[in-house]
Amino acid sequence: MKIGILTFHCAHNYGAVIQCYGLQQYLRTLGHEVCVIDYRPKYHDIYKIPEITISNSPNLWSYLKGKIREFIIGNIEKTRFNAFEDFIHRELKLAPYIDECDYSDYDAIILGSDQIWNPDITGGNYDKEYFGSNAKCTVISYAASCRSSYLTERHKSFFQLHLPKIHSISVRETSLMKLLQPLTSQPIKTVIDPSFLLDISDYEKLCKPVKCKRPYVLVYEVERHTETSRIAKEIAQSLDADIIELVSCAAFKYLGKKIDQIAGPIEFLSYIKDATCVVTSSFHGLALSLKFQKDFYSIKQGTNADLRAESLLTKIGLLERFVPLSGSVAFSTINYSKASTNLANEISNSKDFLLNSLKNVIAT
Repeated sequence: MKIGILTFHCAHNYGAVIQCYGLQQYLRTLGHEVCVIDYRPKYHDIYKIPEITISNSPNLWSYLKGKIREFIIGNIEKTRFNAFEDFIHRELKLAPYIDECDYSDYDAIILGSDQIWNPDITGGNYDKEYFGSNAKCTVISYAASCRSSYLTERHKSFFQLHLPKIHSISVRETSLMKLLQPLTSQPIKTVIDPSFLLDISDYEKLCKPVKCKRPYVLVYEVERHTETSRIAKEIAQSLDADIIELVSCAAFKYLGKKIDQIAGPIEFLSYIKDATCVVTSSFHGLALSLKFQKDFYSIKQGTNADLRAESLLTKIGLLERFVPLSGSVAFSTINYSKASTNLANEISNSKDFLLNSLKNVIAT
């Protein structure tokens, strides 16, 4: 069967590219021909390195400031950019995106995972491409996500119009399932993030040695909080460990700090694999920590961004590792015996959803 994946594969975000890789590789283990449709919408231009010219600067002073910044941090940005693009082009089998494509040469299109149904990310409106609006093949959503805790009437109307076009619907969070289920007669399943679908050995093959001789606590956030750094320092002191921090983008303000700004997806996996403990407010920082069975603390930010982590940790019985920014942590190790069983059940149920959805494609 020929399957296309439509997701945030080109976002220079660790979780985005790894979840895409996980879904692609798992589908390949089932014997399917799988490709990632190279859809790069305008709102993902934020991941490109801007070219600073006099013509796109409002005045000479802005141009000079841009050039100074480029001189100071330009190599860091380029190195990081190349690390992501190298992973995307080497590890993902890309297929060209054709505008207004009906995907009639595919047997199925899988939408997701990641926050493809979050209008705050997709340019302020829902992106119809991530609802398979024009598709003439079977459309499946796998672990589609939106971190909203409510839907406006306009948003409800949009989902009521577009959900019927999706033959099998699954989302990542219980909260989103509860929001969407009243809007369609189709059953909506909750499934695990696709980064969990692969065996740990599949990730270990990608990893490379970390250049750190001492034990370390890994810190990773998409939006950086000083309180998270404080919690990490408390843990590092109790473990007599160093701290390694990763960020979501290179920035001038991080220069001079102990932050790895050039790490790509391979380094991200490698850092988690070898960490003594992980402290993160990122969903995929949490997901990969669970996959590698690391001691971790997931940071509660007090926003809708918490919904994904809370949903996952509740399901597997590790909600006590979800700590508020204002909290203080007394480090303890995780007994993974029960959590592993719960997680294995979630993974099994999620694989069943995919298998059954694909069987329906064959049947039709």
